[in-house]
Formats: sequence, C-alpha cells, structure tokens
Amino acid sequence: MHRRLKVIIPTVQILAVVGVLVWERMAGTDRMLTDYALPTRQMITNLNLPLVAFWWPFIPVMERFGNYLPFPMVMGLALAMMAFASIGLFWYFVVAEVQLRMRGKSLLRFPNRVVESVKVFILFFCGIGTFFHAYTEAIRPSQHGLARYGLWPVEIALTVVFLAIWGSTFIGISISDFRKWLMTMRKSGTQPGGSKS
Repeated sequence: MHRRLKVIIPTVQILAVVGVLVWERMAGTDRMLTDYALPTRQMITNLNLPLVAFWWPFIPVMERFGNYLPFPMVMGLALAMMAFASIGLFWYFVVAEVQLRMRGKSLLRFPNRVVESVKVFILFFCGIGTFFHAYTEAIRPSQHGLARYGLWPVEIALTVVFLAIWGSTFIGISISDFRKWLMTMRKSGTQPGGSKS
C-alpha cells in the first residue's frame, strides 16, 4: 500500500491541477470563473505551496522574455510538461519523506553540520512565512487574497487549513531536526564552535 501511495497521490495532484486549468479555460461565464474556478485554483496553489514558491521566480522571467524565445509554443509546452513533472516528483518526495520519518529516517538530513543548521533555520522561517501568508491570504479582513472572490467560509477555512498544515510541517521538521542535530553534536563531543569538550 505504501508503494501505491507514491503513485496515487502524485497522480491525483497532477490531475487536480490539470482539471482546474481546463475548468478555468472552459468556464462559460464570468461568474463561473470568478466564483468557482479561480478560488479552486487558488486553493490548489496553496496546497502545492512549496512547489509554487520554487517556480515563482521563473514566472516573471518567462512572461517577459517568453515571446522572444525561438519556437514559443514548443517552449511553452516543454515548460508545462516540466511543471507537471515537478508536481509529480514533489508529491512523490512528500510521500517518501513521510514514510521515512515514520521509521525515524529522512531524505532531508545532511551529514554536514553547517548545511544541516542552515536547512533548519530556512525551514523554520519558511514556516513563519507560511503562517503570515495564511493571514494575508485568507484571514485579514480586506480586499486582498481570497477575500476578493467573496468565498464561502468553508472555502476560506480550507485555504487556512492547507497553509497551516504547511507552516506547521516546516516548523515541526525544523524543530525535530534541530533536536537531532544537537544530539549528534553532544554524541560527537563537539561544541557548535568546533572545539572538543
């Protein structure tokens, strides 16, 4: 069953993204687009938040220089295939990491102490940033984020749940790995400054 999850969950995520994009293109009315398709796309985006954060810097570059590239349609298709492949790989990694962590292992732990400490701090601040994003996206009472769509409370609640799960995951992993990092330091008898005790 664990092996099947590595296939099922990435496949479902890819199909969800494809379905939302097709729905957005085929929305017959403006109301269908603004009240249903766009909010659903936003929730799917928040569900894939780490991957979206990875792709985000490339989007403005492609929008600006995409028309100047040779064979723009071919390049666009290639980028779309890369995006879908990255969704599948990302969720495969998520499932694999969860399964490994249940056995006390991880793909995210590094033997180099400097790299491990940097990773811990990055994950912690990513968690804080995700909670702030949840506040600006769904909680703050203004015409920003999902508020501009006039969503039902359940839709906003789902968005908050998705973002809260990612924020808690980032912070939880950083705390857990920081504890293991400290335990490794103590076992090796080495202080953070590199001196032997």
